[in-house]
This record gives sequence, structure tokens and C-alpha cells, in this order.
Amino acid sequence: MRVTELGEFVGLRKPYTGDPYYGERGTAIHAATAIVDSGQELDPATVDPAIAPYLPGWEKCKRENGIEILSIEERVEYLPYGLHGTLDRRVVMKGHRIADIKSGQPDPWYRWQIALYRLLWSLQHKEPAPLGVAIYLDGKGGYKLEWFNDRKDTDRAKSIVEFASILRGE
Repeated sequence: MRVTELGEFVGLRKPYTGDPYYGERGTAIHAATAIVDSGQELDPATVDPAIAPYLPGWEKCKRENGIEILSIEERVEYLPYGLHGTLDRRVVMKGHRIADIKSGQPDPWYRWQIALYRLLWSLQHKEPAPLGVAIYLDGKGGYKLEWFNDRKDTDRAKSIVEFASILRGE
């Protein structure tokens, strides 16, 4: 089960029923930032005009926060839970962080999404989880950060996973 599916299953995340354009736009923004972060050249002529305005905000965020990219689109999983997800980035940014890139508005679900990613990373690597940050790109060359510094969130995430297991009859 994917982290987002778990969130819907336990009621922390509402199923998306809006215009599929916004999900596709978010996927394309993630792909474009991944290309840039992997050191490849991104030809501006090939970038969709709906995506291009988000890239300066990502570059500004990296520059202003001294972000060092440790991994891009890193898969995390913990098979005993049957749970998996993909970290947008693992970075050094005021410490070791799991960073999730967002192109929409803040949502309470993001705290739990990142907490679940942190839990999976910690279980997979058998070490304390990095802290979290959501990075909201505004499409106007700017960004906003939401820090997730509560280490108790990984314990709470484990409770969420255990609750889901009980609901599924496992």
C-alpha cells in the first residue's frame, strides 16, 4: 500500500476529486525539478509554460537555504507493513531532512504524509528519522517552507500504520 492510499484509508487524506490537471501539473513539476537536481540540462524550450514558473522558486529555495541534495525520488518501504512511498528529496537543510515539494496549498495531511515517510525511512535504514519540511512553490518565483520538527510524529505515524492494520484485519 502506498503512503497516500494509507492516508485515505484511515481518513487523514481526502480522495482527490478535483481537476486532474493539477495532479498532472504537480507530477510534471516534480519531474522538472528532478531533472535539474540530477545535474541534467533542462531545455527551456521544452518546458511547458504551466510548469516553467515553478522552477525559479525551486532554484531560489535551494540557493537561499543552502540545500544539499542527498537523494532524488528515493523509494522507501517497510515490507512487514506492506507500506511504501517515494521521498521527493532527502536533503541537508538545517540538518538532515526529508523534503516534499508541493505546488498547491498547505494541507494538514502533509504533516502525516511526511511523518509516514520519515517512519519508513527510519525502519528501512535502522536509524533515527530525518526531520521533515514541505516546500511550497508558488509559481511566481517564490516559495514557502513548513517545518516538521516534532520527533514524536514518527511514533504517531507508527500508530497510524498499526491502526490501519487492525482495520484491515491483519
